[in-house]
Amino acid sequence: MHVLSLTVTALLASLNDVFARTTKCPYPTGAVKLLAKTSTIIVPSASEEDKAPRGFPIGCVNLGFVIQLWTNKTEPSSLMASMTWIAKEKMGTATPHIKMFPVGMLETNCVIALCPETREAIVFDPGGDAPRIIAAIEQLNAKVKYIIDTHGHPDHVLANQQVKERTGAKLGIHPLDAPMLRSAGPELTFWMTEPYQPATPDFYLNEGDKIEMGKVSFDVLHTPGHTPGHISLVTDEIAIVGDVLFFQGIGRTDFPGGSFQQLVQSIRTKLFTLSDSTKVYPGHGPATTIGDEKEYNPFVGRHAYL
Repeated sequence: MHVLSLTVTALLASLNDVFARTTKCPYPTGAVKLLAKTSTIIVPSASEEDKAPRGFPIGCVNLGFVIQLWTNKTEPSSLMASMTWIAKEKMGTATPHIKMFPVGMLETNCVIALCPETREAIVFDPGGDAPRIIAAIEQLNAKVKYIIDTHGHPDHVLANQQVKERTGAKLGIHPLDAPMLRSAGPELTFWMTEPYQPATPDFYLNEGDKIEMGKVSFDVLHTPGHTPGHISLVTDEIAIVGDVLFFQGIGRTDFPGGSFQQLVQSIRTKLFTLSDSTKVYPGHGPATTIGDEKEYNPFVGRHAYL
């Protein structure tokens, strides 16, 4: 499920006309209620679409509003008596399907972002277990366009070369972290259980760049602190942040090139300016949201003790 929050700011006079013309929508045109406040809602993801009840049309309207639909029946129907629904205005970009799973000895989160319309994909931080990553790509029937490293630490790049050779994808990283792809010091490699295979980047990513796959576009944020060239990738209330921000934690800064001051600044001036509902996919551990970390993170949240 994707959990999103939107604020209803206006009412379209032609709302019922739109529903009347949306022949696939099974709900009566009068069964519409606009929520006049920010609401947390649940939207089936691409992988869950085939699990929807029969006749339940995923995305049957395209309005930039959160609407609540319910049937005009005394007894609940099989579709539920009251349902929360989102219909998003098409802005030329699609919301990616996200698959996150741990790889390697340190259980680094490898993230595959997939355009649901074109099946083009980006693999973020292939940190080992190349066969598992390749199996996930094949399971998604994905056409990998890019491999993106949020930073150059070995636990995030170990499978770069294998995935690159298998998929033909282009490899991108920030130029300040690119030297790490050629070699890594013993303080970073002593725990590795897989051979380190150097990989050559095909392009560099800097602050303000965009990386596109299919109808999905990610904005690049330079978020140093954990490493000098760390980047985060943001699209449509989704942030892939590597080892900058975790669920109730932050990245280490005691490795070469680390800076606690830079890390905190990156989080507070780059990530915390995103909407509270933005879902955060970190380099290790569970996903979280910007709002939760702004409120509860003990290092950089509202009640931080540092």
